[in-house]
Amino acid sequence: DDNSHNPSINSKIHRLSPTHLLLTSGLTGDSSMLASSFRRVVSSHTHVTYDEVILARDLASELGTVMHSMSLIPGSRVLAVIGLLIGLDDVEDEISGDLEAAMRMYRV
Repeated sequence: DDNSHNPSINSKIHRLSPTHLLLTSGLTGDSSMLASSFRRVVSSHTHVTYDEVILARDLASELGTVMHSMSLIPGSRVLAVIGLLIGLDDVEDEISGDLEAAMRMYRV
């Protein structure tokens, strides 16, 4: 059974940037809205910091703030979605000082 063409599955996996993925569970529309918010944060960070890639931890923190502020708008509702942010961050090795990629996961 090949699920590669199943839109209900593919709509829950969002590529946010070359180094970040968002996996979601919940309402499809809310999943898309959450992914769109993530993409805006990634894009604005990239433009402000001259193409420096945002760390997954910082992205998760920013989106927590965005989701919270969205719930405070009169007449709005809390998003019916939960997400798992997966990112590859460049980290410096403590011994050699070399940069290496580390996979990070955050629940949002």
